[in-house]
Amino acid sequence: MTYARRSAARSPCAPAQRLRRDQRLLEQLRALIRRQDPPPEHVMTTARSLLRSRVPTTTQKIGEHAMSDPSAPSRNLSTAVQSPLTLVMPIKDGSAPRLLATIEGLASAPVNPVEAKLDELCSVHFARFVLLEDNTRLAVITTYDGDFRKYVMDFIDHLGEVFDMLLSFVDDWPAEHPVQAHRDEFVDYVEAHDLRCVGSFYSAYPQTPVVDIVALQETAAG
Repeated sequence: MTYARRSAARSPCAPAQRLRRDQRLLEQLRALIRRQDPPPEHVMTTARSLLRSRVPTTTQKIGEHAMSDPSAPSRNLSTAVQSPLTLVMPIKDGSAPRLLATIEGLASAPVNPVEAKLDELCSVHFARFVLLEDNTRLAVITTYDGDFRKYVMDFIDHLGEVFDMLLSFVDDWPAEHPVQAHRDEFVDYVEAHDLRCVGSFYSAYPQTPVVDIVALQETAAG
């Protein structure tokens, strides 16, 4: 069973908004350059500075939420920006109905707290909860941008209370261990319970982070 309903209220993706604003500024500069031959040096200087520092590219993994930690070992064998997570956790005996009601409660809230925080992070392409193996396991399945450890730390910072609530139904995570107080332990737990891909991980746009996609959508919408 999956839960993927989108909330009516959506928070803006701040990095994408900045990117769209800078793209508009760059277009204005290009128009100015086209109208003048040769363009003034101060215009060229501004354009070069904008291209260097204000309009990032997908190879830079746009936005602070999508940046990888260069010192961390890569979990990817390719140069793709995106990575998959398939976190599968055992559910305590008899807890599945209450876990299901909890997840449905989150999904039916006027503003789904999970979706609202994911919108703020602006690094998650897809996310869903799935109950597996006759409701004995909870799967959290996502596709995200950037470094694995930073991604889990972002979840701890922004969704720690939600994860504490879900983990109270999980069999092998201590109930007295809030994730924000046991950060490294939770990162290790997620890594140990992450089912890796069999074969390759396919993406139709492997070099495109969330902030690029949102910025393109906003640009297309005018």
